[in-house]
Amino acid sequence: MHLTYSDFEIDIYDDMNYNPASADNVVKYDHYYASNNLQRFILTQHGIKTTDVDGELIKQVCIAASGGKTGIHEHCCVILDNALTICCADSVFSLTLPDLTLRWQTKVDPATCFEIFSYKNNFLIHGELEISRIDSEGRIVWQFSGNDIFTTPTGRDTFTIKDNVIYATNWDEQTFEIDADTGYVLN
Repeated sequence: MHLTYSDFEIDIYDDMNYNPASADNVVKYDHYYASNNLQRFILTQHGIKTTDVDGELIKQVCIAASGGKTGIHEHCCVILDNALTICCADSVFSLTLPDLTLRWQTKVDPATCFEIFSYKNNFLIHGELEISRIDSEGRIVWQFSGNDIFTTPTGRDTFTIKDNVIYATNWDEQTFEIDADTGYVLN
């Protein structure tokens, strides 16, 4: 995924071939940020690089976490206040821009963080098992768990935000209306 921000470019890509213990990696990262709860198996590893307007490399890092696989897509990250905040498996990472220094990392879902949205200088996370709100420092404000995973067998869009209400649909096609400010169920 390619993004333009301020006077530089950001590229985000899957890099499951990178091994931090190997000297034979194709890509040489400036930093490798792995979640604090990294288990034996890494299931998501994203490469992130910033370049200036002339295409010169500013910084290149790799983030890694355990849990389910997080894809690279329109809602996998948010840029807010000169920081890239991005879902990676069970965690969310926040990196300063453009130097990609780790600000914080928080495990937000027991399984997978699918999507992230900016909300009142905080973030709303669509996780597999939890719908969460975290603040700009990565602290969990509230979490909501349903009776099943927040995705559907058909793969249709299961998470929307409208007028401070989150609409999250689970595997059984049950839609929860959640107050985005408090985390309370409205229906």
